[in-house]
Amino acid sequence: MKQITLPNSNLYLESNGLDVNGNRIVKLGMSSMKNAFSIQTAGILPKTHSLLRGLTKKDFQGLSAEALTMISKEVVYYITEYGTDLQRKNIRTYN
Repeated sequence: MKQITLPNSNLYLESNGLDVNGNRIVKLGMSSMKNAFSIQTAGILPKTHSLLRGLTKKDFQGLSAEALTMISKEVVYYITEYGTDLQRKNIRTYN
């Protein structure tokens, strides 16, 4: 599957699914980091959770530009506030 680049950042959407405890997650990559990481969506990224619920990797190609922008904004905010030191250091946003 082709990675979906999120607008105005160096983030890309890899997949979504469930973690080992059954919590819904979104798996993200950052062009400046080697390894991908995941964030739980329920309660943390509510708009992203709602948009990606029930989608498969193939369905990501059909996400609108507005949906990708919203996901990008929500994820960038979360990382800048609560991300690891490495994530905060490497995240890039563009206007």
